[in-house]
Amino acid sequence: MQDHELRAQGPPVKYDNTLGSRYESCPRRFYFQRRGFTYRGKPSYFAFGSAWGVFQGAWHSSEGPHLDPGSEEWELSLALALSEALAYWDASGAEDIRNDSRANLQALILRYVENYAHEPWRMVEEGAERGFLWPLQGTPYFLGGSTDGQLYWEGLGSLFKEDKTTGIYLNDQYMCQWSFANQITGYIWYGDKLYGEDFFGVLMDMASKQITKAGKTPQFGRVLEKRSELQLAEFEADWLHRIHRIEDSWNRWHFPKAMNPIECTGGLGRSQCLFQRLCLSDMHFTEVDPLQFDNIVLDETPWTPWLWQDPRKELKTTKEETNSV
Repeated sequence: MQDHELRAQGPPVKYDNTLGSRYESCPRRFYFQRRGFTYRGKPSYFAFGSAWGVFQGAWHSSEGPHLDPGSEEWELSLALALSEALAYWDASGAEDIRNDSRANLQALILRYVENYAHEPWRMVEEGAERGFLWPLQGTPYFLGGSTDGQLYWEGLGSLFKEDKTTGIYLNDQYMCQWSFANQITGYIWYGDKLYGEDFFGVLMDMASKQITKAGKTPQFGRVLEKRSELQLAEFEADWLHRIHRIEDSWNRWHFPKAMNPIECTGGLGRSQCLFQRLCLSDMHFTEVDPLQFDNIVLDETPWTPWLWQDPRKELKTTKEETNSV
């Protein structure tokens, strides 16, 4: 998309946490991504997370977590879920890079089902990763996203599940960060709108890609996140503040660079910015041609995570298009 086309399009009215955090971390990166520029290929860490999500959806949608661990039926459910995750990894074309590898994915899955061999809750029918879009009351805006799982826990109520994999060891700081995460507050906000008093919260299901020794650093961790009425009201007010800042950038047509250079070069738990070399150019950012830089491609597919589709369908479509050439 050309600069003038994006400007004429006007600011979004539908938002999710990714759009908001992109702008907060670097308005200039937000601008380039809104024009449709992105990475060439799929980074290994991204493919690993998607494959992990495929496994989670397949495993928790099956009867496996509610059968006797080690039984023939339990083993069959595990084999099917594992094969779907590995098939996704293979079809993604991702390279094995350190812990983001096929072997590590399989090892982590086997440890997961050993650690959580039986679950007290069930995935609702077709509850594996689902998109949502909900109006921000009294405004023309909508907030959306996609949850990793919609669950029901007998005696407690409905809840969402959020799967996280990380390349670092699980520690107190990592485990506690979700109490401050806008993404998770958004899921709780939506769950409160959808289920009311029957909503129980968001179950954070965390896994370290660093295979640990038994009895040492935990491989997995789970935390139940909730929010008060005041926190949910603040969430709405904060979103309106963020949206008005984006609209102000649109009106002035100015998207400043990140103030924190770690956003550019990368740091612990962060990748370097795709557009860092564009920002070193002597040309005005609206005149730079990102396609002249390595590993940047144009993908003008609209950003609509609330219309989430199973990543396995994405790979199937790509394979069919390749075979037809």
